[in-house]
Amino acid sequence: MNVKLLFGLLFLVSLTTFAQDKKWSVEANYGVIPNDGFGGDDNILDFGLKYRFADFNFIQLGFGVNGGFSKDDIRSINGEGRTTESFYIQPRIFTEFIIPGIEKLRPSIGLGYSIVNDDVEGRLDNENIMWNVTNGGFNLNLGLSYDITKSIFVQAQYDFIKVNYRDELIFQGATVKPDFNEKLNNIRLGVGLRF
Repeated sequence: MNVKLLFGLLFLVSLTTFAQDKKWSVEANYGVIPNDGFGGDDNILDFGLKYRFADFNFIQLGFGVNGGFSKDDIRSINGEGRTTESFYIQPRIFTEFIIPGIEKLRPSIGLGYSIVNDDVEGRLDNENIMWNVTNGGFNLNLGLSYDITKSIFVQAQYDFIKVNYRDELIFQGATVKPDFNEKLNNIRLGVGLRF
């Protein structure tokens, strides 16, 4: 086990040391969520992977995917309430800008689609509730990263997500067919590694 871990770390170090053209990056983010973000009050753990497939000196184009988890627990005095665990995945196309003179600071913009799976469990109107729904919608991502070294960076991201709720669920013995849109806003802070 230790030998595999050592070889894995050696492989990552070799990628970051010897790679001339750093096209890949991995990131870990922590959600600082306003009231209308994924899952409500509890924060998101988020991980991402990006690949830059085109470099035009000042502009890099790429494809990325982020995935994450949040948990929201709402309880009333009488014990009713719900726990929602939200899992999401966000594939997107992005553009990263390299500004001459301040190359360490990189603004970015991305467009994609968010797929959100909500697993809800709780008690409402003296009845146990439990359902699992998957919905999705348009995602706009704005980001700003700062290079600490040639490989390590810190970043802040804002996501605007318009989720279309259409997945059916069973509530009090009846099939409920929602048909509405919800606008979500998420802010994430994180660190990353380019290789």
